Amino acid sequence: MANILTQIVGEKEILIFDPLMVNELDIPPGASSSRLPNVFATSLREKGYSAILKPGDAVYIPPLWPHATRPLTPNVGINIFWKSFKDEAYDRGKDVYGNKDLSAYSEGRKLVDRIVRGFNDLDRDTREFYLKRLAAELEGHISN
Repeated sequence: MANILTQIVGEKEILIFDPLMVNELDIPPGASSSRLPNVFATSLREKGYSAILKPGDAVYIPPLWPHATRPLTPNVGINIFWKSFKDEAYDRGKDVYGNKDLSAYSEGRKLVDRIVRGFNDLDRDTREFYLKRLAAELEGHISN
């Protein structure tokens, strides 16, 4: 969801990434956090937008833009989230961090799992051949 982060007390660094970096940031399917232990200590840091937030600063974080913060001093910040789509578009369940996926994505993940299971009994080369073809078909729909 879209988010405005307002820094109230202390300082923190924020690092924001283009949504197309989701795979480079090692965010697993269905998850909202990177598996990287410290993105601030990686070469990916250079690909993000960085700022130091001080009391009174606010930053708009667009929906789908992965981000990380790290405290520089003891600090307090307030996030305000809002939805970009109708309630029905979002997956069910609680989400205190404003990272709810769209229902279409959650349903798509179930379909992908079903597709992959259909190839389980085949050899690796055959699985790879057909799954790569299907992946290319999905990518072809991005430009449509």
